[in-house]
Amino acid sequence: MSFTETPPGGADRAQGDPVGLHLKIRARPPSKEVLSPANMRLIFRWLDNCDANHTKCEHRRLPRLPTRVIDVGSAVGSEEIRLIDSGNIPGNYVVLSHCWGSGTNGAIHNESKLLQGNMESLQRGIDFESLANNFKDAITATRKLQVRYLWIDALCIIQDSPSDWARESAHMDEIYGNAYLTLAATSARTSNDGFLRDYDFPVAIRSWGDPEDRTIAGKIYLTYRRSVKPTAWLYIEAETLWSTRGWTFQERLMSRRVLHFLPDYELAWECRTEDDAQNAARDANRRPYERGYWILTKDEDPKTPDPVPGFDRTYERWYWIASRYSPRNFTYDTDRLPALSGLARMFKELYVPEDQYTAGLWRKDLIHGLLWMVGECEAASRPSSYCAPSWSWASVRGSDITWPTRTIPMHCHRKHAVELLNVDTSPATENPMGLVRSGSVTLLGKIRQISHAARPAEPDCNFRFHFNLFCDEQLLGNGDFDTSADNGGQDTWMLQIIEQQPNYCFIPYHPTALLLSRSQGPDTPFRRVGFAILEDENLDFFDCEPEEITIV
Repeated sequence: MSFTETPPGGADRAQGDPVGLHLKIRARPPSKEVLSPANMRLIFRWLDNCDANHTKCEHRRLPRLPTRVIDVGSAVGSEEIRLIDSGNIPGNYVVLSHCWGSGTNGAIHNESKLLQGNMESLQRGIDFESLANNFKDAITATRKLQVRYLWIDALCIIQDSPSDWARESAHMDEIYGNAYLTLAATSARTSNDGFLRDYDFPVAIRSWGDPEDRTIAGKIYLTYRRSVKPTAWLYIEAETLWSTRGWTFQERLMSRRVLHFLPDYELAWECRTEDDAQNAARDANRRPYERGYWILTKDEDPKTPDPVPGFDRTYERWYWIASRYSPRNFTYDTDRLPALSGLARMFKELYVPEDQYTAGLWRKDLIHGLLWMVGECEAASRPSSYCAPSWSWASVRGSDITWPTRTIPMHCHRKHAVELLNVDTSPATENPMGLVRSGSVTLLGKIRQISHAARPAEPDCNFRFHFNLFCDEQLLGNGDFDTSADNGGQDTWMLQIIEQQPNYCFIPYHPTALLLSRSQGPDTPFRRVGFAILEDENLDFFDCEPEEITIV
């Protein structure tokens, strides 16, 4: 293999050559700085290409700044860093997406937080050295990008003011959606890790030239990865703490473009039009729809077949969001709805401006919205602090949530067996799409009590549900409880939601009834505890008069 002084594709990588990519064969000594001149040229090339050619990335005139931003000064860093009240004047700004961390070594100290007692001090000036490493690195990167303003949640939202926190968190769609660029500290597990750490990799130097006269024409520099790891995209999605945290989900999806800082001296780019990675050949199969950008641009999901005529996929988009968001982890479970409120606002404006958002679901599609299923019931649990009513998927943590009923074609007789009478939620803060204090849904439908639920003696490993449901000794059907603690024993009721037909399409995997419980005694509202289907021969189980049922 021979090399010229500048390998095809640039001096910093042997583009398209798998051996060169893996060994990182270079024609000049590699820089150990993440934001080296060569890397900054790459970043600006990504930005300039997006600005000039990507209509889906929604380039606008200068957006208005968030309520507060950090003024990082000029690119040379000669001016003092300070917090300012922006007055919502127009201007470009950068945002940081990061994991806060917890514990002695990971928690953000008060010097790196905006509090009611230190606002005036931070407005006079911020001590750079006292900040968490992620924040210092974000300031350095913003200056290198020649952008004046930076938004960091911990320093731009008053952390000990519930009202300010609720007010600002309700506008995350605007804060991240209008940003010039989102810096993702993808490799950092806590705010104190930093993401611009110099990479101390070994370098092998080899000379090359004419073997006949032993002249040296030049040198090549080889570095190698410490371990074989997957592509940048698979690494981001599967191997980073950042990709498991609740708040980073909407931060990534709402951002027009994201710059990821990965381990091993690697940068990755995402925008609503294309993806790219610094030290890897472009993955021909990787497209922005993998992150759901098609939702925010009103495109159809390229992987979804043409819909059945008359089948409205509007709410499927929301269930796509909620399904992928549901297994995310939180330091505080009460953040489950607030951390999705920015996307909820954006979805409402784009698709359903006349609809009512109710604790993670939408009123006009609420009957189908109630038929969510827990992926791993044994791993799921109800948060100790109230997060949402039991009928909302947000009331369960520790598992993914799906809505399989939405995929049933129209010709399969998908007919409602209940009538929605009322749904009511009480916001706990100024954010109408954030944390709720309480919630109830009132339905008119057919409900009957079952006698008990039991695990089958020989469970079918291919069957989705884990319990047989009985009325006395009669096997009614199958179901699952949302969590292992939700098995109410004899205090379990079945409420028909979908009018089931014999030989129902895909019936083994699509619930048609909810399991409810009255844990507080008779004449009290029900709680959702699971989902169920009936065997075809027992469809007359619901041969009763409908009644009014309230679920909280």
